[in-house]
Amino acid sequence: MARLDEAAKEAHKWAWWWGGNLGFVVGGAAVVIAAVAGVNLLPAAVPHTDAALIALGVAAAFAAQAVGYGVAWCGWWIARR
Repeated sequence: MARLDEAAKEAHKWAWWWGGNLGFVVGGAAVVIAAVAGVNLLPAAVPHTDAALIALGVAAAFAAQAVGYGVAWCGWWIARR
C-alpha cells in the first residue's frame, strides 16, 4: 500500500468502505431471507450443527464483502477513466 499512488489508495479505500459495507448488508440479508424461507443452506454431507452454521455465516459475510469490494473498485476506476 505504501508504494501505491494517491488515486490507487483512494480507489482501495473507497471500495473497501462502500463495497465491503454494501456487500455485507446485501449478503447478510440474503442469508437471513434464505434461512427464514427454509432454504437448506448447508450441503447434505455437512452435519447441521451450530458450528457449521456459524462457519457458513462467516464465509458468506467474507464472500459478500469481497464481491462488493471488487464491484466497487471496478466502478471507481470506470467512473474516473
